[in-house]
Amino acid sequence: MRNLVSEVFTPRRVAALEPWMRALCAEHFDALPTDAPIDLVSEIAAPIPAISIARILGVPRERWRHFQDCANAMIEVAAGDPSDTSVLARHGPKLGELSQYLTETIAERARTPGDDLLSALTHVEVGGERFDDADVLMMALTLLGAGNETTRTLVAGACLALAQHPEQLDALVADRALVPGAVEEFLRWVTPVHSHARTAREDFVLRGETIRAGDYVVMLYGSANRDEDVWSDADRFDVRRPADANPHLSLGHGEHFCLGAHLARLEARVVFEELLARFPRFELVGEPVRLRSTHINGIESMPVRLTPLTPNGSL
Repeated sequence: MRNLVSEVFTPRRVAALEPWMRALCAEHFDALPTDAPIDLVSEIAAPIPAISIARILGVPRERWRHFQDCANAMIEVAAGDPSDTSVLARHGPKLGELSQYLTETIAERARTPGDDLLSALTHVEVGGERFDDADVLMMALTLLGAGNETTRTLVAGACLALAQHPEQLDALVADRALVPGAVEEFLRWVTPVHSHARTAREDFVLRGETIRAGDYVVMLYGSANRDEDVWSDADRFDVRRPADANPHLSLGHGEHFCLGAHLARLEARVVFEELLARFPRFELVGEPVRLRSTHINGIESMPVRLTPLTPNGSL
């Protein structure tokens, strides 16, 4: 499945989205209010990833906002308390709408392909293997969930870190050429995914501890990204940290490396380049509300006040 998806989710395809994504950020950020606090999560961190995935999948513009609502519903159900039946009852209709829309669109793309990811997934073939419609639907839902929630978490967490470290924010405002490298530090510092769990397939020893075949192992990415054997100053947030000296594991490793890594990096880079070009200051005006999850290091809401550039371009 990775071979099939990687054939269509290429760096070149993702890079071609940059002009469109930059225009989307500009349009959205230019409309943000500066005379009252806003929720940074819902107004800045959430829209761009959700709309980007919608655009990549081929959803028409008039349905982007509805598609974002459906994507948010899917995230709330996945991250919510499984014993709370009200969550599924509240969001079930939107999940049904999302599934029906994607199913109908996949069937249409099979007949008349376009220049979008659903069309590519429907028609891609590697070594005689192809996706069937159910595979394409599941892959679309997976990309929507993974590509939406984790990037939203990255942007929100990075904004919180910058608000808590104003000298780092000042450095980025003064030199936006630092942003690509800063994105790698955001990934390390925020670590959007807390953990994954796996079952060991063979015995091995890790730092003096014996893991037996069949043992259930929880991998904590936040711990990996603070590994004292890799970083001598792991507890220091530093947007100037060179990207080639920042081997974080926030995007996975090896055969589990994130298929959407190029998209996540592009989204984060463009969001911060466009945001800081308009708002060199943002301050917390209330406590962030954290997502209660052992999987996603998310922020549900974060009230901030934006300070725009003055008319002459000064801070």
